[in-house]
Amino acid sequence: MSLLERERMRDAEKRRAELGFSRDEVDEWEEELEFEDDYDSEMDDFIDDSAADDERALRRELDSACQSINKNYHKKDMWKIRERLINERDMESNFKQIDMEERRSRRQGLLEDIREAKKGNSEVI
Repeated sequence: MSLLERERMRDAEKRRAELGFSRDEVDEWEEELEFEDDYDSEMDDFIDDSAADDERALRRELDSACQSINKNYHKKDMWKIRERLINERDMESNFKQIDMEERRSRRQGLLEDIREAKKGNSEVI
């Protein structure tokens, strides 16, 4: 045993004595820690994907039910295709068109607020 190892053992003994633990107690804890480190169950590496598979199956059933009700349901991703086809450089507008759109949306918002106030869903107009 080298001098360095002896010094480490003495330091460890001093710390144990300061904390009030016997050498046997510390040895038991170290054995438990070693046991916990060695523990490796085969089930720990097992991943259960059955819930994800069930969700996919339910999604497929829902899609088929929606397609039987609405024949155009399979085109649900058409908006993505149409969004990609939009070319912003071709969009042109002048002040008059923008002003008309703003007035139209203001009118629609006011009518919506009035409808909500009549239902009692709105506090103040």
